[in-house]
Amino acid sequence: MLFAGVITAAVIALDACASPSETPSSPSPTPTVSSTPSPTAEPVRPTLDELRLTADGLGDLVVGEPVPETPPDLAIVAFDPRGCISEESTLVEGEPGAGFWRPSYPEDRPFQVVTEGRVQGTPIINIQVGSESVLTDTGIGIGSGVDEVLAAYPGITVMPGALLTLVYVVEAPEGTLAFEIANPAGSPEGYWEPEQLNTVAYMVAYAPGQSVSAVYATDTAGACTV
Repeated sequence: MLFAGVITAAVIALDACASPSETPSSPSPTPTVSSTPSPTAEPVRPTLDELRLTADGLGDLVVGEPVPETPPDLAIVAFDPRGCISEESTLVEGEPGAGFWRPSYPEDRPFQVVTEGRVQGTPIINIQVGSESVLTDTGIGIGSGVDEVLAAYPGITVMPGALLTLVYVVEAPEGTLAFEIANPAGSPEGYWEPEQLNTVAYMVAYAPGQSVSAVYATDTAGACTV
């Protein structure tokens, strides 16, 4: 019996010396990585070849509405109160027709904006485009062939009675888009270069209700009347 007691005491002593079992630790939380927001791009003026002519206007210019008030560094036009005053005219600054909307691009008058009375604050009557840099939203521009125009605008109609140009018209509720096509039949010999014949010579977006006519090489072309 004494031997058994010694063994029991030894077992108890060993249990007392044993290390307590470690409690499993919970996993460390994964640190949250905060994403840095991408910097917002500053607005810039569209380049000339980014502008698209449609039946309702050009860029932020909407036919039938006044030219919007846009910061000068973003505006595609700026009003020049003396833009149409010349030695040949009798206009003075402040009179209707004395100023015009000057495009904000180095190219000489790539497009022209005509407002009612040719003054500030009145609705845009039409926007005339003569630059090859400006296309429509279907890719038509100065120099496009008449077949390309017909394919891009199914249902387009042609106005009768034109001479230098044939006027092809696309009507929409928001405005009218007109393409003037160099007309070999109605032009003096040599007026057009051979490569210009039957191609787009001019494009105009008209406000709703405005009459459409040939503008190219007429007194109604451009933002100045004199």
